[in-house]
Amino acid sequence: MIKTLIITLLSVLLIVNISFPQAKGWIFSSINAGPSIPLGDFAKKNPTDPNSGYANIGYKVDLTVGINMLSDFSICLMGMYNSNPVDANALRNDIAAAYPLFNWNLTSESWHVKGIFMGLIKSFPVQNYNIDIKLFGGALDFDSPEYKLTGTGPGTYATVTVKEKSTYSECYIIAVGARYNINKNFSVGLNIESINSRPQFTDMRTIYDINGVQNEIRNSYKQWYNTINILATISYAFY
Repeated sequence: MIKTLIITLLSVLLIVNISFPQAKGWIFSSINAGPSIPLGDFAKKNPTDPNSGYANIGYKVDLTVGINMLSDFSICLMGMYNSNPVDANALRNDIAAAYPLFNWNLTSESWHVKGIFMGLIKSFPVQNYNIDIKLFGGALDFDSPEYKLTGTGPGTYATVTVKEKSTYSECYIIAVGARYNINKNFSVGLNIESINSRPQFTDMRTIYDINGVQNEIRNSYKQWYNTINILATISYAFY
């Protein structure tokens, strides 16, 4: 997918330069930030399904730099960071329902996702506004959270520790947004985007400790990673 996108972007750029040598582009940058809403396996809450991410609402921030080539058509690079905490209450309640004789506590980290993308943006001017349609393709670096469940019961002490794991995956982003042009250079607005990927986590370690006796299990799974992000944006154009 990424190779196809890169070839497409380079082909479009070449066609624009050959067909419209008089076109003058300008460089722009934008900062986008807002809540990240998990979907699919990423948000699933099922203790018997290893694909369940137990992700809660987090946040996403990105920096986009691009060049407008012709007729409000832009080629861009984007770097992003996404963080979603683990839904500790849901995970603790599910474990407590399965093992009701224990009193469970949970400590956990968050999901951390970083990525870099190439993409296309088509803008449609409407009076003092711009409607943007965006398509990006790239790669994401996933860090799954480490979390530890501690259970105490009658004469028994148990811990379940799921270790952190990193992996990479291809990804695409589809987005639509609207911007208000404050002046020739500045604009502010709102974007709604969908991030879609399918990372594979291999050799995931889960360590069980019951009254000092440890047992380790390793497994692998492929997870559908989806988020809907609602992002405020500030853009600046360099003419």
